[in-house]
Amino acid sequence: MLINVKTSDSIVWNKAEVFSAITSAMYNNEPIVFDFLGEGPSYNTLGLEEYIQSQSRIFDYDILNKIEIKTYNSIEHCAYKLEINFPYHLVDNTFEYNADITKDKKLRHFGLFVGRGTAPRLYLSSYLYSNYKDETLHTNHLDLEDEFYSSNLNLERLIHEYNIRDVETISKYIEQCPIIETKTNIDKSLDLNPAQQLLQNDKDSFLNNYKKFFVEVVCETYFSGDTFFPTEKTWRPILLKTPFIIQGPQNYLKNLKDLGFKTFDKWWDEGYDEDPCTWSIHEITKVLDYLATKTEDELHSMYIEMQETLEHNYKVLCSLNES
Repeated sequence: MLINVKTSDSIVWNKAEVFSAITSAMYNNEPIVFDFLGEGPSYNTLGLEEYIQSQSRIFDYDILNKIEIKTYNSIEHCAYKLEINFPYHLVDNTFEYNADITKDKKLRHFGLFVGRGTAPRLYLSSYLYSNYKDETLHTNHLDLEDEFYSSNLNLERLIHEYNIRDVETISKYIEQCPIIETKTNIDKSLDLNPAQQLLQNDKDSFLNNYKKFFVEVVCETYFSGDTFFPTEKTWRPILLKTPFIIQGPQNYLKNLKDLGFKTFDKWWDEGYDEDPCTWSIHEITKVLDYLATKTEDELHSMYIEMQETLEHNYKVLCSLNES
């Protein structure tokens, strides 16, 4: 039985449907293939294993020989048979944004662009907005009246999983959202989700933004557990020759380097990469604080120094696009 599992980070959106299919397959002694639909979660964060184990005992089901997982988490490891793919399709999609970007002489320090929310995106967005609003080119489409965005507010996750106790700044930030340049009407009849439609509709203005800031704060889609699933969010600044700070899973930058990319530890501390996501957001704010002290001239000089690294990364990305 093929079981499609709809996920974002550690959340299974169709868990009731998945659990029902597991029970049916085990009752009928059918092989199970979990398909993560082109996404790359860490299997162990999804909350499926306890149910699989309990049902396998009830039906005397041979889970080790009858369960397979199809995933785009390129470092997935678990007891079941795996079909692992690298997300080349997301590299290909990113090249729709290929453009010749020339940075302005006077740059804002940071760029951060949020469509659908996560707990780390909410924390880092509110941090930049409250501390470095004038130094940040920032959008956030969070709209409490729109279920697509309000269902991903993640304030409770920040409190319970990330141990954030002072939520006053975050609450004030939420009151300012959505923070957008233009209002785009979403066509819910299309297969493209609202975030994808926004990118397509605002492509020209979105690309123009990359001329105006120094470093992009990238908040990746999958960041809990042991996963490496780079999306367009990582590839876009590389394609547009922009430095990046990446909030992702532990060792994300290390895994990028294993692909041949270079990062920016020559210019700032990237120790945050060694931390799990619940702590790395705090270490990232230290990097933001450090960069915020730099003058426009210092940012420009730093950007000139980075040219070899930025060109190298662009070439490595092009080689992935040809794979």
